[in-house]
Amino acid sequence: MFLELFTKIADQLPTGRRQWLKRSLLGSGLAVGGYATLLERRLVKVENYSVPLQPQFKHLDGLKIAILSDFHFDDFGDESLVRTAVEKTNELAPDIILLPGDFTTDDWTRVEPLAEILADLRASHGIFATLGNHDFDSGPKKVTTELEKHGIRVLRNDLIEYNDFAIAGFESVSRLRPQPQILSKTDLPVILGWHEPDAFDLVKNQPNLVLQASGHTHGGQIRIPGLSPLFLPTHGSKYVEGLFEREKSHLVVTRGIGALGIPVRFACPPEIGLATLKA
Repeated sequence: MFLELFTKIADQLPTGRRQWLKRSLLGSGLAVGGYATLLERRLVKVENYSVPLQPQFKHLDGLKIAILSDFHFDDFGDESLVRTAVEKTNELAPDIILLPGDFTTDDWTRVEPLAEILADLRASHGIFATLGNHDFDSGPKKVTTELEKHGIRVLRNDLIEYNDFAIAGFESVSRLRPQPQILSKTDLPVILGWHEPDAFDLVKNQPNLVLQASGHTHGGQIRIPGLSPLFLPTHGSKYVEGLFEREKSHLVVTRGIGALGIPVRFACPPEIGLATLKA
């Protein structure tokens, strides 16, 4: 991919300069491709997000939510990468861990070895997952069974109430019909896991929605600095990565851990998102 791009650039030049530049560009392309394939896709970065709370929810001040998504463990799955992500997450001492989907791409048998690693995650209020669009290609019942067998609660249009807050999780908007009306069943502040970030627009006028955590986009996976991502999925083109606010509700979109299609990340390293609620 990188070599084709650089070769096309060189082919536009006069013959003499073309030969010299092509050799230079090809060398650079190999270096960039090697970095993107061998290094950056394994460099897990923690991104910190400060999420302001409405005054009535100030009792949640300091609550920490870690977000890990898009492992795609059957697509160039890397055990050392996931173990590194688990270790770094535990060092953050989160209160809640959300895993908003795409554990595999289309092979459910790879969920079990992934879940065995994720079982080492630690959070004082629990670990919760929602299914991504690719988890439905793998088999949602089988993915759910393997995750829950290893202590990860899968939320499929579910809402769980605690003393001071609620945790909800919706089905993939790409595959099944989510039920955002569930949010109206509680007066508690809600932390929501939902795979596709653009679904944030489906939960407008929800005053008790504090945070939606999503993945799906991979942040673009391959980014050219200064330009828009080369590829973004359906339901992931409006909110690509980072922190967003609407009507005092917030959305965090993580770049995810794994890679899809090709084992490459460029200017878009794997991410553990850490959202800290602030009064």
